[in-house]
Amino acid sequence: MSVYQPTEGQHGEEKSGRNCVLQGIGLPLYYFSKAEKDSGCSSEKIEPQSTFLDRLLKEVSPIGYGHVLLIPRILDCLPQRLDEQSLLLALYVAREAETPYFRVAYNSLGAFATINHLHFQVFYLVGVFPVEKAPTQRIMTLASGVEIFQLSHYPVRGLVFGGGSNLEDLSIAVSIACIFLQDNDIPYNVIISDAGKQIFLLLQCYAEKRTRGEVNQEFLEMQINPAAWELGGYMVVKRRKDYQETSEDTLWRFLDEEASVSAERFKEINDCILSTLSDKIVERNMKREDDHKC
Repeated sequence: MSVYQPTEGQHGEEKSGRNCVLQGIGLPLYYFSKAEKDSGCSSEKIEPQSTFLDRLLKEVSPIGYGHVLLIPRILDCLPQRLDEQSLLLALYVAREAETPYFRVAYNSLGAFATINHLHFQVFYLVGVFPVEKAPTQRIMTLASGVEIFQLSHYPVRGLVFGGGSNLEDLSIAVSIACIFLQDNDIPYNVIISDAGKQIFLLLQCYAEKRTRGEVNQEFLEMQINPAAWELGGYMVVKRRKDYQETSEDTLWRFLDEEASVSAERFKEINDCILSTLSDKIVERNMKREDDHKC
């Protein structure tokens, strides 16, 4: 699954110095708050009565129909840093769409989020992403009922979260994993699909490898910036030659050999995520019990 987008740079090559997953506030980079005040920019409130001003904004370089941006608390100028509440908002937006073809994605800094202002990508595409068809293996079930699976026979290594009694349970589990990755400077991408019932957490290292000069020249010339949609199998290519001639095997090899973390690195990170999840869930349950006693 690929799309040809001929204008170079439209899909956002990360600027120098932005490979760190967590970064402090840099006000000149907060373009979305400026867009909110621009009368020529169409925006829409998610909750009309909310003082938090969650917004949907037009994507200036859309990769397809219905490609917009979701900006939580736009005027607060939050950095690109995922937390439980912002993820929960994204889950609610996905659920309210009531269609499996409406997806919400998140790119961390270091994983092709080009602006350090908290935002999600929203995209409507009729069809199934390759990652959504990939086989999985269940590796953990939390007390909340949230199930965690590992992708198998797919070129990008990652986890899949689903289940739970409500969206809050799912948001808690995924945000714990994402916060661990952020705190340890590990780039990642998230795809929310199936009306918020399924969340893919994908691990990549392409920007790091490119900075170190370790990417195959063949793939450098293709100018693919593998953000969430690309890791999910929706490839945005910038040269007509690549769109017409590049095979599925070549794109698979790009994701497997260049974009994804290695099997060894994934196992190391995965073990830490599962351990952190177990510890944090126990802590939350103990705190809840203490609050009830009070």
